[in-house]
Amino acid sequence: MSAAAGQSRQRQQQAAADEADTLYLKIPRQSGVAIHFPGYISNVENALQTLGGEAALEKALQDNSLLKLRLRPEDPASHPLFGERLEHPGLVLRVARPRGQPDAAPSISVVCRTHAAYAFTGLADYQYLGQDHGQASRDLSRLSQRNQPACSEPFRSRQPFLLLPPIFSKQDMPVAFAFRDQPPPKEAEVEQQQQQSARKRIISFYEPELPPQLPLPEAAAQSPQQQQQLDRLKELLAERPAWPLELLLSRIPGSSEASLAPALQALCYQFKTGPWKGLFIGCGWDPRASLEGRPYQMLAYRLPLEWSKAVKAAKAAGQPLQQPTMEQLVSFSAMPVGHTTYLQLADLARSDAAIAQLVAGAPVAASTPSEAYGWFTYSSSQQLHQALSMAFSSVHLQRLGELHQQLAQLPQQDGQAAATGLPLPASKLSRRQRQMQKLHAERAAREAAAAAGKQLQLDGEQQQDGQTQQQQGEQALDGLVSGMLSLGAAAGQQDELQQWLAEEAAAAEERRQLRAASASAAGSGGEGDDASGVSGTDGGESTDAGLSGNDSDWVTSAGETSGDDDDAVGGGSSDYAGAGDELDEYDQYNQDV
Repeated sequence: MSAAAGQSRQRQQQAAADEADTLYLKIPRQSGVAIHFPGYISNVENALQTLGGEAALEKALQDNSLLKLRLRPEDPASHPLFGERLEHPGLVLRVARPRGQPDAAPSISVVCRTHAAYAFTGLADYQYLGQDHGQASRDLSRLSQRNQPACSEPFRSRQPFLLLPPIFSKQDMPVAFAFRDQPPPKEAEVEQQQQQSARKRIISFYEPELPPQLPLPEAAAQSPQQQQQLDRLKELLAERPAWPLELLLSRIPGSSEASLAPALQALCYQFKTGPWKGLFIGCGWDPRASLEGRPYQMLAYRLPLEWSKAVKAAKAAGQPLQQPTMEQLVSFSAMPVGHTTYLQLADLARSDAAIAQLVAGAPVAASTPSEAYGWFTYSSSQQLHQALSMAFSSVHLQRLGELHQQLAQLPQQDGQAAATGLPLPASKLSRRQRQMQKLHAERAAREAAAAAGKQLQLDGEQQQDGQTQQQQGEQALDGLVSGMLSLGAAAGQQDELQQWLAEEAAAAEERRQLRAASASAAGSGGEGDDASGVSGTDGGESTDAGLSGNDSDWVTSAGETSGDDDDAVGGGSSDYAGAGDELDEYDQYNQDV
């Protein structure tokens, strides 16, 4: 009974002690962000200045960025401490004790709750003191007034060194370096790297030994889809020992590079360089051993310059071209989009007879293939490239015209023409390009000026030849008409002839006026010599063609011959012009008379 009472008394005493040590505090609802300031704060304003002020605090809180603390805020060369934001909830306590009473119990209260805090856990960076601290201890009394620091020129006075880097040390946390930053790799990691390199199955062109076939992965045997893909891959390798990846993916339905990777790594290998580079070759077959590997070489096709520019223009216009399939490329029904495309000769030979003839040509004299041309010589390799370019030429021209039409039909945007391969502005050209552009413009201007001068010379010669022919025709016509009028024809026929002469004279006058107007226009354009020559020739033509002198002779001759028909003949004609066609008409008329 006494033992039970003693235990009860002890429990009561423990509860009383716990009650005395327990504090009951009221936690407010307001929340904030705490800053663990690395120092004792005696002035809150100065502490805020070291943090950059309230504006810097607000910006750091909004951007969740680092908080900078400068121990010397008045010095612009002072390097800050960086405070990192930690998302740790907590309470801010206020502990106070009456002054002069060290034994008094402290009063504790909760200021607010915190959901985050900034802690300056790093070391301070190296600091640079640029001020001249020895200036106050110098004796400046012996210096002249001109050499006093206060009166010296700005560029000769002592200035602080302001060209400082942002930070001196990249590490703000203490690190036990001791040359142990990168420990040596473990044996397991080395074995894993060796296994990964072995899975790639890529060998050099000069490697004499071929990699052996690896056991198939278990995943391929367990998955029905991968098992079907594996069986199809074996059939394709038996049909052809070397395949490009694009053709394999097109021949195996539902496959992808990732799904075929385990089977390809087990059954195939690749060359790092050479004419069979990038092909998946079945293990156990070496294309370098015999001429049987010649049809499986890869041939590079590079885009023509015009097509490459058109592809870039389409991409700039927001209409990029889609890469055609390998089947379309080897059948020459589409143009590639990439700058360089590698195609297999076995596929090209089935679509082009010239390539097939070159592939089946005579073998080279060397017993081993070369890394550059394989089983072909340099000349035969160049012939293959030319044949490939010729095979793509027809589809190249067709697709180039279609692409230009598509680009021309694109709507204009922001006042700019659609992207059709227009030249770049001068601001985006290099100095060499601007010089070449200037030289091309000057050469084009010279060629245009030479062509214009040659055309003017040809026009002048043609005009002079026409005038000479016209004068000769007029002289022949004068003699013909004079002879016809001297024949003493009937009055009705002479009236008909006179009417026709009047019509031709009116047409000749109209042509003369047109020539005079064109000559005056040419003279006003700066070609005075040519204009004056044309005008003088026209004047001579009008004088010769007019009937002021010659027509009077015709009238006199007609009067002497016909007598009563003087007025009928002399009163009508004023001007006429002769030519070859008109002479034929006069010959026919003379025969009728």
